[in-house]
Amino acid sequence: MTLSINSTIALLQQKIDAAAKDGVYSYLEFEQFRDDADKQLARAKDPSADESLFKLQAAADAAVEALERLATDSRKNKSSPLEKSALKTAVEWQLAYVVACYLSRVYHL
Repeated sequence: MTLSINSTIALLQQKIDAAAKDGVYSYLEFEQFRDDADKQLARAKDPSADESLFKLQAAADAAVEALERLATDSRKNKSSPLEKSALKTAVEWQLAYVVACYLSRVYHL
């Protein structure tokens, strides 16, 4: 099971490719993605969307925290391979749901 990201934004795609090169996202790479994402959010110049952008940023932070807790809890509780597979499947479906919304609502703006 795997998920991959491709972006139409050249700089973002370069960062994705560089981070994915060794198959492991380091804490530094992960932190850089967060910082870069926050900078891009700050550059968005659409006052009518400010509240929604703030909510998106908060939701992204909450999702990341939930994923970190999920992984930590699974390791701590020594989840079985079957349980780990089910967790990954559930997460992939949730992420696909978010991407589908982006593709159907935001991508074509």
